Amino acid sequence: MDCAAYYQQHLLATAQMNLFIKEKRLMKENELPQEKGALDGMKELCYVTDAQGKYTTALSEGWEVKNIALEASFDLLQEQIQEAKTQIQAGKQSPIVYYMIRERMDWATLASYMNRWQWIIKRHAKPKSICSFVREDF
Repeated sequence: MDCAAYYQQHLLATAQMNLFIKEKRLMKENELPQEKGALDGMKELCYVTDAQGKYTTALSEGWEVKNIALEASFDLLQEQIQEAKTQIQAGKQSPIVYYMIRERMDWATLASYMNRWQWIIKRHAKPKSICSFVREDF
C-alpha cells in the first residue's frame, strides 16, 4: 500500500471513530465488529450492552480502526529494529538496544526489570567493548 492510500485509509478510520465517540453511543452486542486483521485469530474482550441495555462482555476479532493503528505501530517497531541493527553493525551501539526494542521496552521498563537506575542501564548501550563476533551475528 502506498503512502497516500494508507493516509486516506487512516483518515477514514479516524473519522469513523470520532463519529462514534461524538454520538456517545454504547456499542450493542450485535454491532461488535468482527473484522479479521492484526490480532491473527485471537479474540479481544470488549464491553458492550445487551438487549436490555445492561453492560456485558463479548469477544471481537478486531475492527478497522484498531487494525490500522496496530499495523502502523508494528511498522514503526520494525523500522526501529532495523535502525538498531544498523547501529550495532556500525559499532555505534551495543546489542542491548536491539533486544530492548525487540522486546518492546524503553529505558525505564528495562531498568525496572533489572532493578537498576536508568543511567546504569544506558551506560551499557555504549559500545565500549563489543566483540567483533557480536556485530557479525547481526
